[in-house]
Amino acid sequence: MSALRKALKLPITAPLRFGFVRRRVAYELRPWFGEMEFEIPLGEGLACPIRRWDSVHSFSEIFVTNEYGAFLQEAPLPLRWLDVGCHVGYFTLYLAWKNALAGRTKEWSALMIDADPRVEAAVRWMLHRNRLEENGGFVPGMIGEGEFALRDGMGSSSSVKPGEKSCRVPLITAEDISKRFAGPYDLIKIDIEGAEYEFLREYGELCRQASWLLIEWHGDNGDEITRELCGNNGFEYVREVRGVRELWIDGARHSSGVELYRRK
Repeated sequence: MSALRKALKLPITAPLRFGFVRRRVAYELRPWFGEMEFEIPLGEGLACPIRRWDSVHSFSEIFVTNEYGAFLQEAPLPLRWLDVGCHVGYFTLYLAWKNALAGRTKEWSALMIDADPRVEAAVRWMLHRNRLEENGGFVPGMIGEGEFALRDGMGSSSSVKPGEKSCRVPLITAEDISKRFAGPYDLIKIDIEGAEYEFLREYGELCRQASWLLIEWHGDNGDEITRELCGNNGFEYVREVRGVRELWIDGARHSSGVELYRRK
């Protein structure tokens, strides 16, 4: 019977012996990642669900290349944080995992915010799968009013190009955030694809309730603009967490970096 099963599966298993076939199959299966309930175990009873194709890149950035984790070399492990631009929630899951390793599974709390309506189901499943609903919450909303560009990968933003697919997303104000999850905060992490400057200008009162800011900046002279705006809100530059990254998209250069700030 075992030999028969192997023979019946051979048309499928034989091609999978080749790496390029496995990679292609994995790529073609991306629309059904959510149905397969694929996940990567982290330990401490936690797992990282991969329900979207772009989640693979997000997992790599946060858990493999440790894009944000270096900030913990300077800042204490937070117990209360805002995750602004949470995508599928892996940064909050990363901090939940770090707190679990430190023996603090119930003490922390966080609020995740994202404008992309496509990620809400993935965030809520991540919380449900890991039994973190009592610790973490999610609220949809955009920093500033207007249209939101719906792009592949993690490049969606409030900067919409002519003819680009987009949708209208409701504004979330500083008051809305405070009502849902009042300060003070140990940390506010901001990764909102260029809207970080508007957040620092218009949500300054919210920022000033935090002890630390972890910011991904975008655009030319973004580091200088970020330092000026953070200084205006009473924060001082601590260190570069991720060096400058330059990408060419549609013939234009896009720069970004990640920096850590401490309240003076």
